[in-house]
Amino acid sequence: MNYYVLAFNSIISEYISINMDGLRNLSNACASSEFHMIDRSPLELFTEENGGYIFPDFYCRSSVSLFSERIYHAIAPLIPEAFVKPAVVCSEYLGESQKYMLVVPPAIECADLAASKFSITEINPLVEYYTFRRFVIDSRRTGNFNIFRTAYSSDRNIYITHKLMNELKYLKPEGVTMYQYDR
Repeated sequence: MNYYVLAFNSIISEYISINMDGLRNLSNACASSEFHMIDRSPLELFTEENGGYIFPDFYCRSSVSLFSERIYHAIAPLIPEAFVKPAVVCSEYLGESQKYMLVVPPAIECADLAASKFSITEINPLVEYYTFRRFVIDSRRTGNFNIFRTAYSSDRNIYITHKLMNELKYLKPEGVTMYQYDR
């Protein structure tokens, strides 16, 4: 199966920049897909003063990934496994706000450990944390998930399937960069 990395195109300076101060707990919960640590009330975020003026369809920073409502509603049937929470991004500088959906992909144990190269850090006797030098996805372990992250790993990429990549390609969202995951 082909997988792709979904990333935010951060080199375009015209895109807004979201102030992440005070969002450490949310960022940590998103990074490890700890849904139970994220309350379900709508999220209000603010842009940084030195950011751009375009609200992209996808924004990802510090493991917090936001999809515009337009994009989210189009791909929602393909990502029922993701935790979703409404968010509003406000720009006081622009006098404008946009609705987004915080989308937290599930973290799954999908590494092909026989083919990957990694080191292990034991967090406690029950949990090992992997730092990959070479990461190989075992497609038998991804199930029907179209979007996911790796569990217990330093890898913070968001992986998507070919099916979701094609849908996003069709929608032409601003801010999205997708590239084929190379084993």
